[in-house]
Parts: sequence; structure tokens; C-alpha cells
Amino acid sequence: VADRYIGRGDDILVVKPTMLSLDALSEVHCGRLLHIDDLQHSPLDGQCADTYAGYHRFIDTHGNELYIYVDEYADFASVQLPIDKVSVTGILHYGNVGNGTGKHLFIKPRSENDIQPYSNHN
Repeated sequence: VADRYIGRGDDILVVKPTMLSLDALSEVHCGRLLHIDDLQHSPLDGQCADTYAGYHRFIDTHGNELYIYVDEYADFASVQLPIDKVSVTGILHYGNVGNGTGKHLFIKPRSENDIQPYSNHN
């Protein structure tokens, strides 16, 4: 019965992420696909992990922070964390980030391709 009312067209729409800066982020953006530029890995004291698996703090040039979370089962969980600045695309969330510092905004990239070297186009 549903086949009479539901059909699949030939058009495939690509979801484009919303570009935001860290100072513009809030819980209102949770659940949305976002793109954020100019982030630098900034490990917390005592944090020595060097791969993407888990939660990692990144900051912008103003000191605003955002955590990136990659599940240990992700294909790219064992990839080395970047040394240089990056651009990140992913779904924004809010919650505990597993380090005892309370709740924070964090982003979940969908794949390794969602974390790219940042290049300033100014």
C-alpha cells in the first residue's frame, strides 16, 4: 500500500553543514551538522592520548573550547591527532565529556574526512 504513496526520485540532496565560529555555538545548534574552522588541539592537563578515540579538547584563537568525540570503534579512531590547526564538520551535542569537568558542547565527526587541515583564505 505504501508504494502507491511513497516513491524515490532520481535527485539526491546533499546536506550542507552550517558554518559557525565557536563563539556563536550554543545548545540551540545541537543535533545539527556544523562546520567549524581554525581549531587547535589543546589537551587537558594529564591527557596524553595521541589518537582520535575518545574526547579531545580543541580551542580557537580566542580560547573558546569545543570537544571532539570519536568512538573507539570508528574506522579512524586510531588515527594520529593533528598537530596543526583543523576544520571540523560533524553533529553538535551537549553533555558530559568523560573527564570530570562537567557538561560541554562536543562535535562528532562522521568520518576522518570531516577533520581537515585548516587553511586561512583571508
